[in-house]
Amino acid sequence: MDAKKTKEVVNSLFVDVFNSILYLEDSYISDRLKDKVTVNEVHVIEAIMNSERRSMGAIAKKLMITEGTLTTSVNRLVQKGYLTRDRDVNDKRVYILGLTEKADQVMEVHKHFHDRMIQHVLDNPNIDEKLVDSLEALKLFFIELKDEYKK
Repeated sequence: MDAKKTKEVVNSLFVDVFNSILYLEDSYISDRLKDKVTVNEVHVIEAIMNSERRSMGAIAKKLMITEGTLTTSVNRLVQKGYLTRDRDVNDKRVYILGLTEKADQVMEVHKHFHDRMIQHVLDNPNIDEKLVDSLEALKLFFIELKDEYKK
């Protein structure tokens, strides 16, 4: 395969895989939960769960979104019963986010989807270190690109 064709195939694979993950993750979560929770909302819950500092500012930074955009998601998640939002006892300007038991259920479903997806890849006998190395290089590229846009 020539370089131009390889570039087209790789681009198509990235776009198709990305779009498939978003669509299927949304469908998977919707089928298993009573309340409608979007993939974006799930990722907000995940960011809170994986953060030491659970302030609105810290979570917005982690997700690379504005605090205004985060506020919209947080308002919906509080209303649905997935999050709590309380003022920081030391700084009343700051809101601290917390997870409810309902959020734990969402994360179990989300984790199960990711586990199935990853296990499917790992079960393929043709997967080798080259793929893992390529994905790590891609991740580093995104980190560098993210740093470039922070400036």
